[in-house]
Amino acid sequence: MPGILSILACLLLLTGSSIAGDVPVLALETHTLPNGLQVILQPDAACDVVAVNIRYHSGSGAEDPGKHGLAHLFEHLMFKGSEHHDRDYFQTIQEAGGEVNAQTNRDRTTFWETIAPEQLERVLWLEADRMGRLLPALTPEKFDRQKDVVIRELAQRADEPYGGGADLLAGLVHPPEHPYFRPVGGDPGDLQALTLEDAQAFHRTHYVPNNASLCIVGAFDPGLALEWVKRYFGPLEPGPRRVRLRSWPVALEGERRLEVPEAKGLGRIAMAWPSPGWFRPGDGELDLLADVLAQGRSSRLTRRLVHELKTAQKVAVRQESRELGGMFVVEITAAPGADLGALEAAADQVLATLLEEGITPEELRGAVNRRHADLLRRLEIPGGTSGRAHILNRYLAHTGRADYLGRDLERYLGATAEGVSAWARRCLSLEDRAVLVHLPAAPPVTPVEAVGVPDTLPPVGPGTPFSLPLLEQGVLDNGMKVLLVRRPGLPLVEVHLNVHTGWAADPAGRPGTATLTAAMLDEGAGDLSGQEIAARFEALGAEFRTTSSFDGVTLSLNILAGRLDEGLDLLQDLVRHPRFDSREFDDLKGRYRGRQTQEAADAAIRGIVEVQELVFGPDHPYGLPYTGSGTPAGLEALTVDDLRDFHRRWYRPGNVAVVLVGDLDREEALARCKGAFGSWKAAATPAPPALPAAAPHPGGVVLFDHPGEKQATLVAGCLAVPRSHPDYRALQLVNLVFGGQYASRINLNLREDRGLTYGVRSRLLGFRGAGLFLITAQVPVDRVPEAMRELDRELRELRTTRPLTADELEMGRARLQAGFTRSFGTMRRVADNVDHLLENDLPLDAWAEALGEIAGIDAATAAGVVERHLDPDGLVWVVLGPAADVEEGFRAAGMTDWERGDGP
Repeated sequence: MPGILSILACLLLLTGSSIAGDVPVLALETHTLPNGLQVILQPDAACDVVAVNIRYHSGSGAEDPGKHGLAHLFEHLMFKGSEHHDRDYFQTIQEAGGEVNAQTNRDRTTFWETIAPEQLERVLWLEADRMGRLLPALTPEKFDRQKDVVIRELAQRADEPYGGGADLLAGLVHPPEHPYFRPVGGDPGDLQALTLEDAQAFHRTHYVPNNASLCIVGAFDPGLALEWVKRYFGPLEPGPRRVRLRSWPVALEGERRLEVPEAKGLGRIAMAWPSPGWFRPGDGELDLLADVLAQGRSSRLTRRLVHELKTAQKVAVRQESRELGGMFVVEITAAPGADLGALEAAADQVLATLLEEGITPEELRGAVNRRHADLLRRLEIPGGTSGRAHILNRYLAHTGRADYLGRDLERYLGATAEGVSAWARRCLSLEDRAVLVHLPAAPPVTPVEAVGVPDTLPPVGPGTPFSLPLLEQGVLDNGMKVLLVRRPGLPLVEVHLNVHTGWAADPAGRPGTATLTAAMLDEGAGDLSGQEIAARFEALGAEFRTTSSFDGVTLSLNILAGRLDEGLDLLQDLVRHPRFDSREFDDLKGRYRGRQTQEAADAAIRGIVEVQELVFGPDHPYGLPYTGSGTPAGLEALTVDDLRDFHRRWYRPGNVAVVLVGDLDREEALARCKGAFGSWKAAATPAPPALPAAAPHPGGVVLFDHPGEKQATLVAGCLAVPRSHPDYRALQLVNLVFGGQYASRINLNLREDRGLTYGVRSRLLGFRGAGLFLITAQVPVDRVPEAMRELDRELRELRTTRPLTADELEMGRARLQAGFTRSFGTMRRVADNVDHLLENDLPLDAWAEALGEIAGIDAATAAGVVERHLDPDGLVWVVLGPAADVEEGFRAAGMTDWERGDGP
């Protein structure tokens, strides 16, 4: 008999205030089918979607010696069709407007979908069919093709900064016989040697109901869903019983150290220690310790290494919980030119002090509040790789109980400073550890028995009407706009301060002004230093961030509803009274130098930046780097007075809107905003600077030398329409079908049919004043001409012999409509949607027109926007790779017309 389990917690926050109202009550059912499949059903009437999460309790740790890569390979193969549905699963789900993906780690492989409620039965049938009937459709051709795709993926990852570092570090911590010693992605040599029979045996053992758990969350009827689960999964035969290891502790004696060259990134030091596994004693305490060390500006390692000594670009610390045992990791990215030995010694001193003195109650309070609020934020998201369905399935896998939320929170809320300090001393030793140092580059088919599952895809169920959120408005006496979307549910509020001016308003010769102005706001304001601001946010359990774009700046705050007034007061201090301290500014410039160094070494980033400049022209604001980090010359020219001037000019009540999403009514929202911002004096806002006309490159191929690359990076681009243009929606649909999703024309051609790339995408970027169309891919150096030829052919045929088909139009409309409705799925995404309206000067009632605009896109409309805006002869192609090898390929292919770009 199933049990209806309520997840309750009535715990005290360490500030002394009760948080019983801050913990959601999740009513759920758990079931186990006779074949061993575990099922979690968690209906939520407040959701507009359904999340499906199926977890196979086998990852790379389940692979036999010499067969490393099977788990990763099956993550790909499971999408390539089953006996009764022999077509790509990505295509099927995306055509229905859903989201779908998978993830493999050392313990498990997870497949997930986020879909409209009427698609649930179809998705359950699809999941059951590939669990029970994948092998009859697994041909040698599919098997070999996906082996090649995985091997290319591994090569692409190895080419990235710090590629393979996580696997190297795990190999230092674990002995060779341990399941976690091996790389998660696999070994290229093992993958190449795998046979179809190896794959069949792995699937029969691991992709079986008694090795899986299924979680469904969202807008569904649990009785009907259980009926479907029994109908489609019930007839599947269980696999062989296998011993599932629950623990394999390891210990380090002495230091294990490995130094590897890092050709692309800054220097990095990674330290690791064995630690407890998921939900074991000490696991929660080490999560809190990680936050004390590196979460936020006031954390110990970040404060010392990044802000005081300025020898680190970034510090990250995490407790990597796993089933057999965890790994506590400290990762320090060096600042440009920093001495790695001195950096490591400074980090060791911070750790030694902590181990000797322990952590303080104040540090613990901030870490606990942060963990509590972060878990609430993740519960708001139904699906994906970190949302509610994933969390409930993880609880079941590691504790045997899906109703573990209260106990999960209790690990943090019941922790003590003494307990966290004790676990730090128990697990961390400066003598017994693994250390990985990235040295910086010098400057410069067998028959399968049938099972009785229905063999036809069920029809789409009845649709569920979408309820558009109500956007309410108000204006304070000083001209500051207040926009509210009321959202009952979790006791959180999302607050955005939207400044209607971004990078496009950077003064001439000073790119990066808007970005650094925003970044300096929390480096000191009013009576508070940057450290004190960070400590305040951390004590509130709030998540604060600043983001900026070509057309706006946003200060974002996610906070517990009961602390909203405190959060608003802190925000108003930041936006009104920033200190712009010259020492903090110099420190920030140093960190941005490091960021620019890393961006220049990343061929994918650099390729887009080069295309921007070629499409818009070097003097156009949209021709500056899309990362917002400016240019080296501009950064050096910037002074703190430039930031003060920018702030005085644009940070005014009439140029700032406050957006709130949460369980507030309009009057309450206005009253709270008036209390925080009402005394900010009104001042006239200057007119935004006029954008110059774009001066696009006439088209052609520009080659930039990136020596040492195993793969070349291709980026093609052309001018497109601004977000407010009437053609934008139709062009968005065309882009989706052409290259904007996995199941797009160009990705199915270049990846699936020709094996040219791990993935190719096109993008449509709509700004306030213009737009940019991009195509990006990484391909083997010797196949660059072939890839360019195919992409050019696809775009020309889109304009001539192969316009969008009726099926593609239907799929594109469904995807856009589903994407629009899903974009209101969390508080943050709702607030982002409001920001989008503001930044692009869209009418505030534009949401009401969106679904109708999408439904009205027909074949003639799509063909028209292709003809007007996507001209293959106007594309600028940027190629980054070893220039001599690329040019040899150009000549062999009969190409004669290209030019060399400036720089390395």
